[in-house]
Amino acid sequence: MMTFDEMKLDYSRKNIPLPSKDSFMKSLIAKTESFIKRVRWKVFFFENPSEREASADEKYGFRTSNTPPQNLALNEFENDLYDLVSGIEFKTDKTDFQKKMTKDIREIRDSGKVILPADKTNNLYKVSVDDYNKLLHDSITTEYLKRPRMPSTKNQQYLLSP
Repeated sequence: MMTFDEMKLDYSRKNIPLPSKDSFMKSLIAKTESFIKRVRWKVFFFENPSEREASADEKYGFRTSNTPPQNLALNEFENDLYDLVSGIEFKTDKTDFQKKMTKDIREIRDSGKVILPADKTNNLYKVSVDDYNKLLHDSITTEYLKRPRMPSTKNQQYLLSP
């Protein structure tokens, strides 16, 4: 017997929770590196306009996978930008809403169950993994029949016969 435990969320499922400190820093570092690469390319093509015309013909508008050359004039700016990123401090204060979302996310991750949306309402239900797999199998096999596998020689004969 399947048990569907209703899960109540007092807020919209479209709310985005705050990321963890590690994931935020990874994303910030990646975006900073991307910004520095773009600035380096802009400076390189500003100082060497003939290179821009030559490279446009070879790539057909696609971005290059090459790294831009370092520019001595940008080194101090890049170091200051990396220092700014590495010196970020995080607040530990959270609102009651953020605490509730964090608690709900932790509860969902630790439950070991599958969260299913209802058909036409915003209700969510928790179902065990085995019950979910059985439900999925039953819903698929109501419309599609499972045929026994034929040996490969019969398959080939069946396909070749008119």
